[in-house]
Amino acid sequence: MARILIIDDDDLIRTSVSRLLRVKGHDVDVAENGEVGVEKFRKDPVELVITDIFLPKKDGLEIITELRADFPEVKIIALSGGGLIDEESVLRSARGLGANHCLPKPVKSADLFAAVKDLVGDDTLPTSGPDPE
Repeated sequence: MARILIIDDDDLIRTSVSRLLRVKGHDVDVAENGEVGVEKFRKDPVELVITDIFLPKKDGLEIITELRADFPEVKIIALSGGGLIDEESVLRSARGLGANHCLPKPVKSADLFAAVKDLVGDDTLPTSGPDPE
């Protein structure tokens, strides 16, 4: 199974996404902001990073840019609920900076599972299930 780091300042998203992936046997770590997330990754790199775009201390676009420059092989899934900026344009920017998949919030479990399966080749992930809150 894959080692995955989830970076999201929303406790509910962080907890529900990590729980969904742990149930499938993945080793999941979490970070509540971009600065902590990048620090954790640098200390102990993982195969897949799932990051929110709008984060305190270092936003998701900065995370994608930094990780892609220093660790070009890392797989990245970007999540965004939009906020004050158009969600599509933010996710398009994330894709342009190197995110492998970009998913809108609230993320549907089928979309999350499909993206994870595509990036880490996990055959144990179903194509459906309960959606994270």
